[in-house]
Amino acid sequence: VEPCDRADFRWIGKPVARLDARDKSTGRAHYAIDLKVDGMLHAAVQHSPRLGGEPGALTNEAEVQAMPGVHSIHRLPGAVAVVADSWWRARRAVEALQVTWTEPAAATPRAMPAGFSSETHKAMLKSTPGDGVAFEQEGDAAGSLAGAARIVEATYDAPYLVHGQLEPPSA
Repeated sequence: VEPCDRADFRWIGKPVARLDARDKSTGRAHYAIDLKVDGMLHAAVQHSPRLGGEPGALTNEAEVQAMPGVHSIHRLPGAVAVVADSWWRARRAVEALQVTWTEPAAATPRAMPAGFSSETHKAMLKSTPGDGVAFEQEGDAAGSLAGAARIVEATYDAPYLVHGQLEPPSA
């Protein structure tokens, strides 16, 4: 079989108009989170901060249960969930829930070490002596800072995030 000549390609190498771009950019696109059914309830989940941890005491369970719209509170393996009449109410309630997490048994497969967290890693990086390793360097930052009339310093950080989420979280 002979390959086609590039000039005969109909789709390869040609721009293709997105059929959903206008709806997504104007807010008219519909996602699973937009679905509404009579009597529908929504759940929000709070996971254990460490792999292998299980929910222990729920300090303010009665207070959270009494929040507007809250239907029920559930203990799950490694998590707790709040079910409410709207996603926002479920989210607010699960964030308000004060959970004491049990430590995983040392012999538990895939148990996460106590010091394994983003906060612990950040603290370790801050306490490490030295300036770190420059992976890319362009221009004269030190010279520019030395001659600056005003210097503003700030530190920004963010947790690991999915970079290309397909739609708002709804499942």
